[in-house]
Amino acid sequence: MIKTDSQHCPDSVGAIAMSETVALGLYSPELFDSETGKLTFEAIRTSYLWPDNGHVDKCGDSTGVSVARLVHGGAKAELAVVLEEIARKPGKGGKTRVVEGYARMSIEELDKIGHQDLFTRDDGKPTFRSHAVIRCMKKLGRSGLRGYRQQLVDGFNLDVHRFENGELAAILEFHKASKLKRLWLQFRAWLRRVFAIK
Repeated sequence: MIKTDSQHCPDSVGAIAMSETVALGLYSPELFDSETGKLTFEAIRTSYLWPDNGHVDKCGDSTGVSVARLVHGGAKAELAVVLEEIARKPGKGGKTRVVEGYARMSIEELDKIGHQDLFTRDDGKPTFRSHAVIRCMKKLGRSGLRGYRQQLVDGFNLDVHRFENGELAAILEFHKASKLKRLWLQFRAWLRRVFAIK
């Protein structure tokens, strides 16, 4: 994995550091088995690690395995909002999706898995500043991609956190309150500029 000191997206929280930890959002039934408490293979798709037509860089929507960088207080809230949006849509076969939690892994551990082939790219946007993607840097054969998928699933399975006792609702409420506060501060700043002009 490339140790990058550069920032790719202007709305990201900054360049990715080796000391960081990322969180992979989990919802059942596709990405998480609620009975075993483990990730499914669907959680890490080989087509996300390397799409057939190569990777696309579009801040906030770049290709790769989507994760949140746990580098600021609102990162979990940003991730929870995205998971809630996904869960509102029916899954395969019309199955109901349930937000389960997230799995963590450090950038250092990711580096050990794929030092030469994997790369974590910052991919922030205004509504998800902590967003990043894990991807392969070059085209690999099926066996190579499957090998990395297995190692990533195993690695994330070592640190799974499930939302319990109203934790998800509390995180979403915190995000809502923070958003309202930001809007109020922006409005107040606008008022000050208007009156200053007058």
